[in-house]
Amino acid sequence: MKITKNRRWIIEFFLFTMFLAIIFMGAATIFQSIPANEDSSPAQLAIQSNGCPYNIVWERRWNNSACDSGNGLSTDLSGNVWCVGATGNTLALSDQLLLKYSASGTLLVNKTYGGGGWDEAWDIKMDRHGNMYMCGFRSKAVGVTNATIFELFPNGTIKRIIMWGWGGVAHGMALAFDDYDNIYLVGKTDNFSVGETDIFVAKFDFDGNLLWNTTWGTTDYDYGNGIVVDSNNNTYVVGTFGFGTGTNATLTKLDADGNIAWMRILGEKYKKDQGSAIDIDGNAIYITGFGETWGDVDDQNLFLAKYDLAGNQDWLKTWAGAGGSYDRGMSVEVTPNHNLLVTGYTNATGAGKEDMLLLKFNSTGTLLWEDTFGSAGDEWGLDTFSVSDDVFYTLGFTEVYGTYETWLMKFSPENNTPWATLIYPQNDPANFNYNDPANLTFVLYDDTSGGIYRVTSNGTFNQGWTAWTTSNNSQEVVHIPTTTSGTWLYIIEYNDTANNAGIPLTITIVVGESPSNGGIPGFGWVIALLSLSIFLTVDILKKSELKQF
Repeated sequence: MKITKNRRWIIEFFLFTMFLAIIFMGAATIFQSIPANEDSSPAQLAIQSNGCPYNIVWERRWNNSACDSGNGLSTDLSGNVWCVGATGNTLALSDQLLLKYSASGTLLVNKTYGGGGWDEAWDIKMDRHGNMYMCGFRSKAVGVTNATIFELFPNGTIKRIIMWGWGGVAHGMALAFDDYDNIYLVGKTDNFSVGETDIFVAKFDFDGNLLWNTTWGTTDYDYGNGIVVDSNNNTYVVGTFGFGTGTNATLTKLDADGNIAWMRILGEKYKKDQGSAIDIDGNAIYITGFGETWGDVDDQNLFLAKYDLAGNQDWLKTWAGAGGSYDRGMSVEVTPNHNLLVTGYTNATGAGKEDMLLLKFNSTGTLLWEDTFGSAGDEWGLDTFSVSDDVFYTLGFTEVYGTYETWLMKFSPENNTPWATLIYPQNDPANFNYNDPANLTFVLYDDTSGGIYRVTSNGTFNQGWTAWTTSNNSQEVVHIPTTTSGTWLYIIEYNDTANNAGIPLTITIVVGESPSNGGIPGFGWVIALLSLSIFLTVDILKKSELKQF
């Protein structure tokens, strides 16, 4: 067939647009964006000192700034884990943070709330109907904050807001509910205060109407940190009183109308002590905190105390690390079997400067086991939640990469098996789609003697059973090259030396696909350009044929 001059330039035009489309597709693949909150280097984290008789099923870290922290957690009726905290460049410039994970560690919700000032979230609870509430505080102006309660939809959207405060400072620190759907909020405020700040408790009905509020304190700085409600709608508050150069832990009971029934002070005069958290188990009240009363000036030790509902102390136990150290209890949780989980931090032992501390006691105050977890940086445990006596979560922050990140871990019963976690990409679950032409990195853990692993895939990279290069609390770092474009399925299997098999990681990597829109970056533009090319080519051909007639 003879090609006319018109047809030749039409064909050349079509080929040229095809060439541009191919170039554009390649450029879009090369210049793809990497999502925020991902770290590219492997971490040395979650080192167990063999006291905790449970495995770390998974751990999740989240970061968006230089200073992120997880402060409170709870689960919902579906077993999802809700975490609240703060994210910001400084403690004075932060937003309230909400993270929601599935029980398997998949990040479901990631939301922040704030307006450019100092905003933090400190507690999250589920009421008896399955509704989720979080509390904290939000800035209104310089030096002015309101205590806040958010009721949340399952996707993290705010359903309604309850606010408390009349100018000045009002910080909400913890929540509780009674059997009549009333909501209780505790914190600190300088509204109506006799000192710098006082402890406050506010009671709201289900519709958010204020029923009563009570404040009390010294002429110094006072803080309310935790609250529980008994079956008669009496409330119990743990906090801290300021006395000049010293502070003491305090436990206070309010009756159903908000009147103070009794008060207990823990600690010696001029010492620095603090009451951090509280939980209730029938007729027993448990509080934890720390202070110099149970150590010395350079040795603040953790305490755990049990009281009855009349304010009588049943027992008080302390925990002290080796040498002069800071050992601080930040959360206490009653498990379904009436044991006690206490989390906090210590600089006495562990991997870094300050490590997360985890202790378990029985109801008589006997220490069942103790453990620390951390990296070379600082790690704090700020809350714990028990699903069963043997399955629980801890939340706090880690400094593994030099900045503070939220740190959530799930524990399950010890079964002498190793476990694994993804390090790069960070914050993603074990099953995910992700676009990254770099290496996939994961870390294998084992309490005792290392083991072996293998990698199988639907691509060219397959690795047979390979021995770990380290042992004894080993963290075997494994890299998998994923530079070839396509969809790749990897299965990582691993056993310890006793042939105990860990739960395999099944990972899908889609190289060349944008994580933000689920497709290749610029792919829509490529299709549009090709479509335009074909349309113009056909149109020109038709016009050319008409001219020949």
